[in-house]
Amino acid sequence: MKYTLAELAQKIGGRVVGDGSVEISGVGSLTGAEPGQVSFVADAGYRERARQTRAAALIAANEDLADLKPLIVTPEPYRAFVKAAELFTETETIVRGVHASAAVHAQALLGREVSIGPAAVVEKGARIGDRVIIGAGCYVGTGVEVGEDSRLYPGVVIYPGTLLGRRVAVHAGTVIGSDGFGYLLGPKGHTKKPQLGRVVIEDDVEIGANCAIDRAALDATVIGAGSKLDNLVHVAHGVVLGKNCVILALVAIGGSARMGDNVIISAQCMIKDNVTIGNNVMIAAGSGIPDDVEDGAVMWGFPAVPFARAQRIYARWKQLPELFTRVRELERKLEAAAPLKPRPKPKRAPAKKSRRKK
Repeated sequence: MKYTLAELAQKIGGRVVGDGSVEISGVGSLTGAEPGQVSFVADAGYRERARQTRAAALIAANEDLADLKPLIVTPEPYRAFVKAAELFTETETIVRGVHASAAVHAQALLGREVSIGPAAVVEKGARIGDRVIIGAGCYVGTGVEVGEDSRLYPGVVIYPGTLLGRRVAVHAGTVIGSDGFGYLLGPKGHTKKPQLGRVVIEDDVEIGANCAIDRAALDATVIGAGSKLDNLVHVAHGVVLGKNCVILALVAIGGSARMGDNVIISAQCMIKDNVTIGNNVMIAAGSGIPDDVEDGAVMWGFPAVPFARAQRIYARWKQLPELFTRVRELERKLEAAAPLKPRPKPKRAPAKKSRRKK
């Protein structure tokens, strides 16, 4: 598929500066683009890369690079580039129907134009919506509901009773609805608590590969509409995640934690169980959240504190070696002026006498 630069600009919402008749056949990065492709420039700092690129045209925020290449100018170059990439993405051919090796229970309900791949299993009472794609080797448990236009990539496991909304995507190897980690601890052994709840995944959620989302002990673990989870995310039992949240890789969310809408949690964060995180919160990578977080906060650190305070702490922390050197110098100067008395050692408590009879 090809577009002229002028046609492409119209489709992605920008204006052409330069030759609008240039033919565009695909997209690429500044360093990897081939002739005939379009790339994007985030800001003028990429001018040297833009000078060296083989791309036929660039998407940019202003006309500063018009002397180098024909441009599509738009206020949000990256968003426009994503739209362009979608236009050039080849549509995957999906074979509709049930593969001969799939096992679909007679009492499962299948919608129109579903695709169920090789060796997939759909259990009794499952309800599969229209145009749902279930990849090879997936397991869909008893009573599971999968909303229309959703997709389970190969090897996904959906435990019984789970509810998936419309347009949900779950990538390979993810397990949804497994038992929460709940035990009554004791010196003679640990007793498992029954995990009687379920998982609810709302509309337009995308879940990356190899995630684990546990069922609640009694009620529901909820992933709010529009939320996006990266690979290798663990959501423990009873967590309630708000709408449009973004959770990056290697995040672990403790049981019964509650989060508002539009929360962004960067990679390798740990969220303590039972904490409440407000709306529009941002948590920087590697942070640990031991307490509640108010709306709109930006947190960083382990344990996390407000970002501005964390920056001050980190700046002082980097100065510790020099600070210790200065302290030792001051001690030597003080001792030279007036020798310091050594600190007395704390007295040890007398040992208790044994009461055992001889």
